Amino acid sequence: MALFKRIFYRKPQERLLEISERIYVFDCCFSTDVLDEDGYKVYMSLIVGQLNDHFPESSFMVFNFKEGERPSQISDILSQYEMTVMDYPRQYEGCPLLPLEMIHYFLRSSESWLSLQGQQNVLLMHCERGGWPILAFMLASLLLYRKQYSDEQKTLDMVYKQAPKILLQLLSPLNPQPSQLRGERVQASYTSLRTGPESTE
Repeated sequence: MALFKRIFYRKPQERLLEISERIYVFDCCFSTDVLDEDGYKVYMSLIVGQLNDHFPESSFMVFNFKEGERPSQISDILSQYEMTVMDYPRQYEGCPLLPLEMIHYFLRSSESWLSLQGQQNVLLMHCERGGWPILAFMLASLLLYRKQYSDEQKTLDMVYKQAPKILLQLLSPLNPQPSQLRGERVQASYTSLRTGPESTE
């Protein structure tokens, strides 16, 4: 737990939290504050500037968990800086957990991006309002997939607890699906991830 917290809270630059080497989360995902359109643009431009200064030779990919089919605001902004943004739904059928094939695609894409030979690519993760539960799950899944942690439930708990309690209260509405079905679904997802990258080839 102490090791995880030390890694999680390293902040080599403002407005980003470093989860692991070259994996960052936008700190707005941990806040209940809502930026207006102009404030959000300034926030993103400052982050882009810091990233370019800190990683002058790197390329960046952003995974964003959003609601609805319309183009995301972060995609509109970061496309101006030639950053690739991959949009994912923030929930599936009323549950903050994506289909297994989509989770596997996310994990394989992340691993491929971070492992490209001769490159130091950076992975950024972002969620729109209400998307914290799926962001936490996918972060925990990625840490497990890359074999940086081995205990599924503890890893998910450690990531999930980084959000302020008020955020969890506001953004975790009651799910009408029976709890035993949700538990089975989560367990099935984690079981399929245990063996790591080799299992998905």
